[in-house]
Amino acid sequence: MTEQEKMLAGLSYDSWDPALVGFRKTAKSLCHRFNLADPADLEGRMATLAGLLKLGGTAHIEPNFFCDYGFNIHVRDGFYSNHNLTILDVCRVDIGIGSCSAPTLC
Repeated sequence: MTEQEKMLAGLSYDSWDPALVGFRKTAKSLCHRFNLADPADLEGRMATLAGLLKLGGTAHIEPNFFCDYGFNIHVRDGFYSNHNLTILDVCRVDIGIGSCSAPTLC
């Protein structure tokens, strides 16, 4: 079992595992790019986030935004976050209205 699999299963894991460190570095870099993007470039900012999170439809996040990994965050259509959102996503995080019966679509 990999350290990532342990983390996602809620088991004890080594957060200094090279793969997890790499994922966190990538997430920090994308968050940094998003947070410094031109506020007038809405499409560009949201495209940066779409490379990090699983965003549905009209979901929108204002900068500044921070997360651990990004790939564990599933945001449904209609979600809006104002400034300074932090999500600690060592496990799956689902945000939005309603329940999700098909996790691969959320």
